[in-house]
Amino acid sequence: MIKNLYSELDANTGSLELLQISVQIAIRILKEYFENIGSPRLLRILSDVVAVVESCLAKTDLEFSQIFKITSKENYSYTHCVNVGLYSMILASKLKMKPEFVRELGLGAMLADVGKKEIPHEILFKNGQLDRYDFKLVRKHPAAGKKVLNDMKCFSPNILKMVGEHHEQFNREGYPLNMSGERISLYGRLCTIMDVFSALTSKRYNHDPHTPFEALTIMKTQMPGHFDQRIFVNFIKAIAGRKAAA
Repeated sequence: MIKNLYSELDANTGSLELLQISVQIAIRILKEYFENIGSPRLLRILSDVVAVVESCLAKTDLEFSQIFKITSKENYSYTHCVNVGLYSMILASKLKMKPEFVRELGLGAMLADVGKKEIPHEILFKNGQLDRYDFKLVRKHPAAGKKVLNDMKCFSPNILKMVGEHHEQFNREGYPLNMSGERISLYGRLCTIMDVFSALTSKRYNHDPHTPFEALTIMKTQMPGHFDQRIFVNFIKAIAGRKAAA
């Protein structure tokens, strides 16, 4: 499938253009999973797309602003998943992580919310505050997603941790396991930041998309203790176009 989708591209297709095409392919795959067939087998294909994205990032020193411009700010689970994956990969790339880790982070982040398929549509897109019953269901999606991927037996332990821990918080106020600090995997800590950033910079029932600066300001001033500060500071540097430190 992926070979067919990429087959008509010219050998001289630029990295940014190829990246844009890859984003649309990833969105199509995840939309099909969430809204139509829903077979977990579709998710295997994302590995090939993520490999192309990593190659684009490795070949060209793209800035965060360029990545941000090609992401969709619509309020859909599948666009959110792709955004979180891209933001995770651009930070990992700026940190000069090895290609295999950049790919693993991107794939895990794109898969982090697959458990939301188990949440009723009327709750997932509710125009208003969730009640206790709604939130109880929402809190189950990390474990549900981890189970789906674990049953497929083709994803790494790091990816499984990332999916299961992406709503844990550094100060132990997250869910589903109330983990804290470095008990949360590095992948989980990184994904938490990208997940919140993507949510704030996308359309939601209670706000229009925030700018990256506005989103970072909210994360810094209104969410104290939520994030691993070392990763968060490096993310700010990547957005600002400054050199990140591993």
